[in-house]
Amino acid sequence: MKKIMLTLVLCGLLATPVLAEPTLYNLPDGTDAYWSISPLTNQMGAKIELENAAWAGTNSFGLYDMADKNNKLLVFSGLDAPGARATVWVTGTSFATYNPALVDSATFAGSAFGFYLDSSTESAGGVFYSDTLLNADGYDHMIAGVYIPGADYRLSWEDQYGGGDNSYENFVANVESVSPIPAPGAILLGSIGIALVGWLKRRRTL
Repeated sequence: MKKIMLTLVLCGLLATPVLAEPTLYNLPDGTDAYWSISPLTNQMGAKIELENAAWAGTNSFGLYDMADKNNKLLVFSGLDAPGARATVWVTGTSFATYNPALVDSATFAGSAFGFYLDSSTESAGGVFYSDTLLNADGYDHMIAGVYIPGADYRLSWEDQYGGGDNSYENFVANVESVSPIPAPGAILLGSIGIALVGWLKRRRTL
């Protein structure tokens, strides 16, 4: 009996601990439209996790200015494949990409930005934005999965106009040191709601 107990204890001591994967949950559409980089780091790390698209060699991914969707910063081009990494550095409103395959820079109107995926070189593609309201087909092309709130996120994209096969695995990138921020529409609705509540309370006291 003692030998069996001793064996069980030794097996328990020698077992290698298994680290659990962080839980992934998705942000609702609209809350993942715009983002900011952590002020503690002033940089965003990015890594391509998966590309499963017929035109992966021409798709490009990057950031766009919240004030002007045509003002863009390229982070990954079609030359980049799964495993590729990039860093976006921010100084005030100046954004710069360092990626061994490319270097790009842009100046935005402010510190807020969205993400875009450009598959417009193909007939079934287009330029798609994290803000669904900017997409010509009105389709939500990006799902943001949360690993660590205010830090690590997985961005999963559908790169065909109208949603294609709705797989959200045509382009998948992990980004870190970023936080979602309320879209202008959400801020406006929130302000209207607060004003309405205040008006109702005031009316009741009269």
